Amino acid sequence: MAYNGYYIKINGNNFTNPKPKSYKLYPKLIQDLDSERTADGSLHRNVLKHAPPKIELTFPIMTEEQFNTYADAMNSDYLEVEYYDLWSRTYKTWTMYHNDIVAEAINTGVKDKRYINEWSVNLIGY
Repeated sequence: MAYNGYYIKINGNNFTNPKPKSYKLYPKLIQDLDSERTADGSLHRNVLKHAPPKIELTFPIMTEEQFNTYADAMNSDYLEVEYYDLWSRTYKTWTMYHNDIVAEAINTGVKDKRYINEWSVNLIGY
């Protein structure tokens, strides 16, 4: 499946207005269990088969209404994320969670008109 004009959907919400300023995909987070180095310095790894993806998103300045749409879509401990895999050039779906999201409001001086400064979020597969 080719790129369809969006990088990510979260819980069915297409994150295109505005599009992410940057999209970084780590397709397989390799995890080790009890890896160790021996006395001669050799590394012995027990690599786990489960390799969840991680996505780093940065969004540009946006209106408070646009931010609220994104924040509402991510208001859950379990996010159904459809994302574009840059390596396979296909869309994949994974259950993920997000890190803390910090939003900074920018006052414009116009009543009831606020913007949210550039913000980032990491999505990590379960």
